[in-house]
Amino acid sequence: MPHAQVNGISLYYEEHGAGAPLLLIMGFTANATAWEPMLPALSARHRVIAFDNRGAGRSDAPDEPYSMTQFADDAWGVLDALEIDKAHIYGVSMGGMIAQHVYFRQPERVLSLTLGCTTPGGADAVRADEQTVSTLMASATMAPREAFEANLSILYSDAFVAANRDALLAHMEQNAHLRAGEVGVRGQMAAIQDHDLAGRLGEITAPTLVLHGDADALVPTSNGRLLAERIPGARLVLYPGARHSYSTEYAVQSVADLLDFLASVAAPALAD
Repeated sequence: MPHAQVNGISLYYEEHGAGAPLLLIMGFTANATAWEPMLPALSARHRVIAFDNRGAGRSDAPDEPYSMTQFADDAWGVLDALEIDKAHIYGVSMGGMIAQHVYFRQPERVLSLTLGCTTPGGADAVRADEQTVSTLMASATMAPREAFEANLSILYSDAFVAANRDALLAHMEQNAHLRAGEVGVRGQMAAIQDHDLAGRLGEITAPTLVLHGDADALVPTSNGRLLAERIPGARLVLYPGARHSYSTEYAVQSVADLLDFLASVAAPALAD
């Protein structure tokens, strides 16, 4: 399994396809396996790089608080290890927070920015209710099957669960050994709590797409609207009935929306 030595730790990464680079950044305690349903379509047009954040999956989990700047530098470190100068950036949930910091660390290297089910943080962001947060945090220390059941209603609509429970369970069981441990959970949460870029959104000049489920209780949909309103020229796409994991429930449609967006970004560049 390929690993890059970045910022003093080892980060797992994988590559798929060819074309303009597209870096995928996953969310809280999750890892690159969560991108699997989307990889065939994305890698048909792009050189896709997915990796496990520090504290999750097959990457190292230093026993210390993490920061968003650290996560962003990790992401750039993976691209540097692959000698990639510029890339499209797509992050979901915590990965979307990281993606914002990736932009501000080296904006000249970002071809476009896609922010999924995420928030800018700050005083104007809308927080999840206490019950949703406590369920998510408690699940981090539950047995895999128990955690799976606890989070279903946070991640997916009731109709999607009814139609796909067996497949979702099989995927969880296949990758349960990659769950983040206590150290990773604690370190990643420290970074999330300090995330606040709401006051800088107007500085973003990269083409930006914002994707969000319109029934997301974990990162309420108002946060997606806030991002789209404050980032100049940003486009907002909402998925009806989708909760936090719109990227799984609307995998086909969200990938199509992403690819259309990336193609629209590339077209003006080719014209130049």
